[in-house]
Amino acid sequence: MTQKIRVADEKLGILLRREQDLNRRVLEGTLDISEVLAKLQKIIEGELENILSISSSLSLSERITLGKYGWVNPDITENYFPNKIEKDCKVECKLFHFNKSISSESVIAEMEKEGFKPANILELLKLGEIQPELQKQFPIVALGPAWRLADGSRFVPVLFFGDGRRGLNLYWFEDGWLGSYWFLGVRQAA
Repeated sequence: MTQKIRVADEKLGILLRREQDLNRRVLEGTLDISEVLAKLQKIIEGELENILSISSSLSLSERITLGKYGWVNPDITENYFPNKIEKDCKVECKLFHFNKSISSESVIAEMEKEGFKPANILELLKLGEIQPELQKQFPIVALGPAWRLADGSRFVPVLFFGDGRRGLNLYWFEDGWLGSYWFLGVRQAA
């Protein structure tokens, strides 16, 4: 059963006014209709054209606080996910979705075909901070460096929505993924 998400009247009004402005600008010729249609299609397909700016000065707990999550797995700590960023950087990000069950290795191989690599936890947290509504639509996985247990099991961070709140959890890298999961890929921004 799918859950309907109600859009606040105020937000819907803003969207309608922006749509009218977009139409007006296309009719005036100040916006290229082909470019507008291409960008709208990317939005519909869930593609991101985002540049994530990752700060080197924030701790993992500060990044989690900025995301305002309703629940965070207590194992998501600096001990298991050390902050290995030495200087501020910008990365281009893209969401990958396969609409079928898939292994982590297959996701990574598909990302690499397009010049992307799996996002790490810092990049995932930045996405959650700047686009908090996104994880309400589908769970988003960062397959970047995983937390490895002594027995060899690996866990990766996942943004999800459940029990009416946004969350940050850990899922097994080895288990594979259902078709409902999306994966954050990144590459160095130009």
